[in-house]
Amino acid sequence: MLVEDNKDNRQLLVYYFKKTPHHIDVAENGAIAIEKFASGEYDLILMDVQMPVMNGYAATAEIRKLEEGRGLKRTPVIALTANAMMEDEQKSREAGCDGHLIKPIRKAVLLEAIEKFGNTM
Repeated sequence: MLVEDNKDNRQLLVYYFKKTPHHIDVAENGAIAIEKFASGEYDLILMDVQMPVMNGYAATAEIRKLEEGRGLKRTPVIALTANAMMEDEQKSREAGCDGHLIKPIRKAVLLEAIEKFGNTM
């Protein structure tokens, strides 16, 4: 699942998945992502951390609570952010993210992260 509020970023990242074996579901904010996660099954989540309605940190924390409450295996979550400081990566990890990618994200970097963190999507 891709969780991204910016339409241009969503379009670019969805475009990156064309001609790959991966299927991508899109949520425009963290609240929608939680709804989708609660009723679906995902191999990996690409989570923008700065969004209106519910940011990616809060959404990731809620997803982790859902997993724990339901006895589900941990779904890899990769934070997507324009913030490149070491403390930003630490904040992502503290929220429950497994990886941290800095925008703008290149296709090769994204696919490498999916390979590293994800199962087969």
